[in-house]
Amino acid sequence: MLTDLVGKEFSVFNRAIRTYRAGFDTDADDPLRHPIAMAHRIGSWQENGVEGAEAFESFLVRSAILQTVLGSDLERVLPPFSEVRRAVATNSLARARESGASRDDLLRLHEEDNAKLRMALDEEKALHGGLLAEADRERDEAQRRAEEARGEVYRLNQRIRTLESQLKVRTAPGAEPQLPATLTDLKEWADKHLAGAVVITNRALRGAKESDYEEPTLAYRALLLLRDHYVPMRREGGDDLRESYEAARLKLGLTEEGSITATRLGEQGDEYLVPYAGRKRELDRHFKKGNSRETRHCFRLYFFWDDEDEQVIVGWLTSHLDTRQT
Repeated sequence: MLTDLVGKEFSVFNRAIRTYRAGFDTDADDPLRHPIAMAHRIGSWQENGVEGAEAFESFLVRSAILQTVLGSDLERVLPPFSEVRRAVATNSLARARESGASRDDLLRLHEEDNAKLRMALDEEKALHGGLLAEADRERDEAQRRAEEARGEVYRLNQRIRTLESQLKVRTAPGAEPQLPATLTDLKEWADKHLAGAVVITNRALRGAKESDYEEPTLAYRALLLLRDHYVPMRREGGDDLRESYEAARLKLGLTEEGSITATRLGEQGDEYLVPYAGRKRELDRHFKKGNSRETRHCFRLYFFWDDEDEQVIVGWLTSHLDTRQT
């Protein structure tokens, strides 16, 4: 039941334990954000001199407590010390007035409280200034590392593509990969046959799992069309590759066109948007076959081209996404 609810990549198996972080989203999250611990690892877990399941339980409790003090609303739940001190000063003055303290005593209390508040303000300014400076340094360092990582990824991708091209030249064209009869194991098949060219989002995998389309093999062939013809056409360009893509597409009986107009996009909310690489991206293209509104007889595959990674991102299949007409 859990697998049906969250998908195989977010589920658990063989007596494992998975920790789901706050904000869990099957459409946007990477499974690694929600860590899984296998049974054998739990059995050998060590925590403060304790081993096994009891030690792992202690680790889970400590992790949960740590998460509660890292929230964005921490100051609303637990006020800063300066706020507490200000409340104490206000209460002290109120009690002094109620007890009939003299004007000189009240003035002295005001001066003491003002001095304490000025000192607290100076302390907070110094602390916040130091934290901001440290945050700026960490941000600059993180940005530098991210840029270096993007450069390294680009170089590795170029190297992989060069090797793939050389391999194609040296070997005879291979047969079409075996196509499963259902879309249940689409993720495993895609990981094996589409890596580096086509990414299928979690949302699309869920759509495929729920699909009742009568010809599942067409979905696999459409994905191979993207891998073998659309991606090379977008990466390298040229009339030959475009003609090859068009011929392969027509052979499958597929039409490629824009998914939705800009005007209607605003009417559909997030229907045609998918989270990818930290931001929402529009599924601006799609394959279609058949005009029936019955999901068994009509095929759709929505995707967009990612210029940075030079890959196709598939955001939904095999049914229609809603429009004003539907």
